[in-house]
Amino acid sequence: MPQTMKALFVVPGPEGGVYEFRDIPVPTPEPGQVLVAVRAAGTNRGELIARPLLRSDNPAAKPMRAGIEFAGEIVALGDGVSGWTAGHK
Repeated sequence: MPQTMKALFVVPGPEGGVYEFRDIPVPTPEPGQVLVAVRAAGTNRGELIARPLLRSDNPAAKPMRAGIEFAGEIVALGDGVSGWTAGHK
């Protein structure tokens, strides 16, 4: 398994959030979680509505992951996961 992966973030910008790909460490699934190799992702309406609020002049604004709707294949399981196996799509 690779050590890093690409992740899409919305980062604060002068006129609202801007999309940015970042290389991040591949996470390890926690108990009750699965790790999915994402094959397709989308931005939903809630993310689009929040994007203008993510302005760089807002001290509370922080980068956040985008593309919370996704499809892919399970590649790892955390402890206690049942009913799923690696390879499920």
